[in-house]
Amino acid sequence: MAMRCCPRRLCRLLRGSTVHRLTPGRALEQDLPAADRARCTAGTAAAREEEMRTAARNSWGWSRDLAAEAAERWAVRVPSGPHERISGLLATDR
Repeated sequence: MAMRCCPRRLCRLLRGSTVHRLTPGRALEQDLPAADRARCTAGTAAAREEEMRTAARNSWGWSRDLAAEAAERWAVRVPSGPHERISGLLATDR
């Protein structure tokens, strides 16, 4: 069993690749740049605790980067408080 924590929908929206928005994993290899595919892969893990923690941290970091990109592109404000709180929770080894 594998876990995927990949913010593919937002990435597709930002890259103008919304043909597969309802199934954002479809044709990922053809639709998204290599850097985005690599970040998506880094947010995937086997169902083992440490790998899942790493994947969740990677995915959260990418989600934050995409949210910042979206905020800049569309001139919206993304509150930082919730982001910081979740980042703190992911940083702890529970």
